[in-house]
Amino acid sequence: MFYLSKILPFFISPLGITFLLLGAAFFLRRRSLVMIAAVLLYLSSLPLTGRLALSAVESGMERLPASTASEAEAIVVLSGARSIAP
Repeated sequence: MFYLSKILPFFISPLGITFLLLGAAFFLRRRSLVMIAAVLLYLSSLPLTGRLALSAVESGMERLPASTASEAEAIVVLSGARSIAP
């Protein structure tokens, strides 16, 4: 299950979908799938697409200046689920 949580986001991303389309185009011998993959990769790399995706994620949030934050006594570092056990 751990590996699935690491691999699945790749196949949902535009780059992963592009690789899946290119793989399907190779096996099905469809030139149209190659064109769709190229257009998808191009559109997902545009700054406009990035701004739209970011605004969709941050739409309910209010951005405050760092000077308004209170002083903290600790720092919390978040990381991925990695196991060091042998």
